[in-house]
Amino acid sequence: KQWYQRRVAITAGSSQNALQAMVEITDSVSSNHLSKLPKPGSTLMEEIRLCYLNASQILCHFWMCFPVTNPILEEKVNRMAESILKYKNTTLQHTMNKLPSKDTRFLKHLSDQLDLALVTHEQWISKKGKR
Repeated sequence: KQWYQRRVAITAGSSQNALQAMVEITDSVSSNHLSKLPKPGSTLMEEIRLCYLNASQILCHFWMCFPVTNPILEEKVNRMAESILKYKNTTLQHTMNKLPSKDTRFLKHLSDQLDLALVTHEQWISKKGKR
C-alpha cells in the first residue's frame, strides 16, 4: 500500500486520480465482493480471487503508464493493453464459463475494469494519431 501511495504522490493530473481510484477499487473488491461469494474455500472461489488479483496487477501497470511521456512508457502501455485483452479473452472468459450464469455477476466488475482500460488505450491511440 505504501508503494501505491508513493506512486500516487509523484503521478500528475488525471493519471493520479485514475491510479488512486484503481487502488481504492481493488481494496474494496477484495474486501466486499469476494467475501459475499458462496462456499468459502472452494476452488472456484479461489479462481475468482486469483482473477481479481492478477487483473489488478496488470491494470495497475497499465494505469501507471499515464501520462505517456516517453517512448518507453509508450511501448509499455501498448504491451499492457495487449496483456489486458489477452487476459480478458482467455483467463477471465474461461473462469466465467465455469460459473453458473447467476454467479457471473461476481466477475462483471472486473470485466468492466478491463474494458475501461482498453477503451482508454484506444482513445489514447486516436489522440496520438491526430498530433
